[in-house]
Amino acid sequence: MSKMRGFTLLEVLVTIALLAILVAVAVPSFQDMIERNQVTAAANDMVASLLTARSEAVKQERTTTMAKDGNWSKGWTVKDADNSMIVEYTTTHNDLSVSGHGSIANSISYSPSGRAVGGLTENTDYFKITMGDKASCIKFSTTGRPAVGGCP
Repeated sequence: MSKMRGFTLLEVLVTIALLAILVAVAVPSFQDMIERNQVTAAANDMVASLLTARSEAVKQERTTTMAKDGNWSKGWTVKDADNSMIVEYTTTHNDLSVSGHGSIANSISYSPSGRAVGGLTENTDYFKITMGDKASCIKFSTTGRPAVGGCP
């Protein structure tokens, strides 16, 4: 008589139960990671736009401005002194919140020397990007150079 090979019903049910427990534990951690990555990506996109505005001001020897597109959370634009579009960015996540604080609440301009027009204060002029309980801030040096860092 040949022996039957395979799994018993009890073995299959135990395996499925263990997989369900592992998935239940992993999903919240995965959701946290996704939120953190989206905040980081938005912060990096904003820094790239700011650096583009700064370098274009120096390259063209003209003032460039990065301004909110109605609301920082919806996106922003970088334009030169003739109001010609250099960069247009639209956020893709509805849960993402971006806010400008201090003198950059509506826009930030760079002069042909690459410095922020009007000067910036390190602890009061910053962008804050949040999604859920995750947050990232973009601070500025007194000359206007942006850097991602902790929020004040």
